[in-house]
Amino acid sequence: MCFADVEFLVRDVVAVSLLSVIPNLIGIAGLIAIARHSDRTGERRYHFVFCTLGGAVALGALTLHVQSLALMIGILSVACVMIYAALPIFWAVPPTQFPKHHAAAGISLISSIGITSGVVSPWAIGVVRTRTGSIDDAVYVVALLLISSGVVLLFGIRPMRKVNAVE
Repeated sequence: MCFADVEFLVRDVVAVSLLSVIPNLIGIAGLIAIARHSDRTGERRYHFVFCTLGGAVALGALTLHVQSLALMIGILSVACVMIYAALPIFWAVPPTQFPKHHAAAGISLISSIGITSGVVSPWAIGVVRTRTGSIDDAVYVVALLLISSGVVLLFGIRPMRKVNAVE
């Protein structure tokens, strides 16, 4: 079974568009709340890990294909909150890790590598779906990448000082 098998009898394009707004609006609110908490505490590593693991679990839950539109939108909303919130937390880390005279070069390198995801990700998802016949497996790959990013950040950088906390 794949996502296309769960229709929920929503056939109107306008209704689908309006329903797709819900997880994004909730994602925005969650992003602000989690990022503000990270700023207040000055802690980045565990906030990022929480978001990446939470996003991966929510993506995995989407593959359960529950027959409730409200529950699927809720799960997707959790995924949006976690994945969206991970981004500003991630980008708060590089300036604290690079020496000031190398920060711009380091951040531009990270950005250059990250921008390739816009090309590589759709291709990789298409390859996985074509080879396995299921979009679920592609979702698992994305979830695994989220988990990997959290683990790499947790163990790959030194803990940050709390001086960056916003009062």
